[in-house]
Amino acid sequence: MKIVEFNKPNLRTLSEDIQIALNEVAKKHGLHSIKLSSGGTFSPSSFTTKFEARTCEKKVDPLFIEAQERMLVLLGLPKDAIGRQFISGGMTFQIDRIDPKKYKMPVIAMKVENGTVTTRGFKFQAERVASMLQKQGS
Repeated sequence: MKIVEFNKPNLRTLSEDIQIALNEVAKKHGLHSIKLSSGGTFSPSSFTTKFEARTCEKKVDPLFIEAQERMLVLLGLPKDAIGRQFISGGMTFQIDRIDPKKYKMPVIAMKVENGTVTTRGFKFQAERVASMLQKQGS
C-alpha cells in the first residue's frame, strides 16, 4: 500500500507495521521493549510521533520505587503490586507502573499474550485492579 497522504486509518496501519519493526530491533539489541507512542501529530504530508525504549534490567532510582510504593498504598493496592498479573475481560495484564497524572485510571498494565508481556500499555482504575487482585488471590 503506497501512502500518498496521512490520515487516521493509514496511520493506524503504518503504526502497527512500525511497532512490528521496533519489536525486531528491540530483540536484536537485547532490549525489553521499544514502544511506539499512541499519540503524535500529522498533516497530509507529515507524521510525527515518539517512542520509548526500555532495557531488560530495570535500574530504577530508589526514590522512584519508594514513591511508587506509597502511591500503590494510597490507591488501596498492595505495596508489591508492580509486576503482578490480573485478568480483565478474559485477557491477562501485568501491572507496569502507576501514573499519578492519570488520576481516574492511574494503573498502567501491559497485556500478556502467550506468556509474553507486550509493549502496549492499558489504563485501569485502581479500585478495579485492587478488587481483581483480591479475587484472584494474586
